[in-house]
Amino acid sequence: MSAETELPPGTLGTFELSDDGGFTCSADLLGVLGFAPGEVVATEAALVAHVHSDDRGRWRSALEATRSTGEPTVLWHRLNTARGQERTVVTTLAAHVEHGTAVGVQGSLTDLTDPFRAATAAKVTEAVDRAAATRGPIDQAKGILMAVLDLDDEQAFDLLRWHSSHANIKLRDVCALVVKRISGAESPLPPRQRLAAVFAELGAAPVAKSGWTTTTSNRGARDDLSNGLLPAGLLPRILTRAVEDASVCITVADMRVADQPLVYVNAAFERLSGYHAADILGRNCRFLQGEDRDEVQNAALRDAITAGRSVDALIRNYRADGSMFWNEFHLSPVHNSVGRVTHYVGYQLDVTDRVEREQQLERLAYHDAPTGLLNRTGALRALDELLSGPDEFDVVAVRGEMFDEGDASDGGSGRRLTILAAQRLGVLAPTAALARVDADTLVVLGDVPSDDAVRTALIQPGDDTDTAAPPGVKLGRVHAPQDGLTSTNLLARAMQRAAGDHRTR
Repeated sequence: MSAETELPPGTLGTFELSDDGGFTCSADLLGVLGFAPGEVVATEAALVAHVHSDDRGRWRSALEATRSTGEPTVLWHRLNTARGQERTVVTTLAAHVEHGTAVGVQGSLTDLTDPFRAATAAKVTEAVDRAAATRGPIDQAKGILMAVLDLDDEQAFDLLRWHSSHANIKLRDVCALVVKRISGAESPLPPRQRLAAVFAELGAAPVAKSGWTTTTSNRGARDDLSNGLLPAGLLPRILTRAVEDASVCITVADMRVADQPLVYVNAAFERLSGYHAADILGRNCRFLQGEDRDEVQNAALRDAITAGRSVDALIRNYRADGSMFWNEFHLSPVHNSVGRVTHYVGYQLDVTDRVEREQQLERLAYHDAPTGLLNRTGALRALDELLSGPDEFDVVAVRGEMFDEGDASDGGSGRRLTILAAQRLGVLAPTAALARVDADTLVVLGDVPSDDAVRTALIQPGDDTDTAAPPGVKLGRVHAPQDGLTSTNLLARAMQRAAGDHRTR
């Protein structure tokens, strides 16, 4: 997956759903979903999958209402992009009419994430002004700090009291100064920066400690929590509460102890894994892996940790109830005063829905839905991979009208025959790739035995006479790289030779 494309505010994407199941969309819509043009196959199912799960029912209802009544519909909702980011959008749906008849639905989707964030910031400022207008000086100042810094009542009061003590100014006077400088101020600066300037004016920024606060000589009005806004004595309590209440899973492993056990997990990690902290602490986090662990990936992770590097990875993990989830995690080393790595802090995120969507898109793009074999696009990709390697290989097209599913009036016998033939070819050439490139043609890519061996495999008696492969097939073979330069040339030549093969058995 490519990095998510940066889009201008208000990006408009369009799409169309026809009554016969067709779906088309603009490149801008793919961009809003987090994909580059041509990166995925656009489908209605893929679009619906990216609508936020809490809004998906409303989105479907709006679509069905427009389809059934022909009346346009407008709704606000959220989207989850390919990289798991949430965006706020508005979708407009209208009937597509041709010659007086509705033949589908046309839609436009406008990304309003940035304007929505701006409106949220405006509401914070409004909350600040409202708090200042309705309370006494101390309560007003506490309300301002709670709105601007997202603190609770106790934390806001502790912060005001700390600045009062260190500046040697009465608490009421400190609060009055905060209210005067922040409430109704016409300064163009955001509230957080104006508040930082007030505390700098008090001249009581704490001494630097552990990188969290700054010295008095380094005070300023940057929008930053490290300008003396939060005193060192208050930081541990705020940080501990933030970590405990975080929606992101956070863990800490001790690198000074054999097997590098976990020594801390927050509540979000307990919810994700299904384990209680008491069952986790003291164990290496590898217990979350199953029998299907990727040893190559694990070796790379161990090497990075041994070298003290940060780590980003996507790995299969298993919950306490045995259910699998895809864990996207980041590990950051923590160094002591002499530069030695003492701990690793881990941040985990369940991205199972995203990975399954990507896998579904992969299947839709590169596999034949009725049989599960590679489709033409998948075959060309497999050929490109073979051509990039050092070995010679065969491309054998197996053509037979009996493979065609037709109008399904035969009860699906064409598909059963295709699957049976693929199974027999898989036994004959176990290291080769198999593809269904059109309705009546299979292709075998790799080390394939002789044409006689292929024909013999296809006419072996079946256990079920209704699905035994009939004898009439046509073969076309090319050998790479001598017989072709590109994947397209190789596939086309093999299919042409199969079309001209008039031998039957």
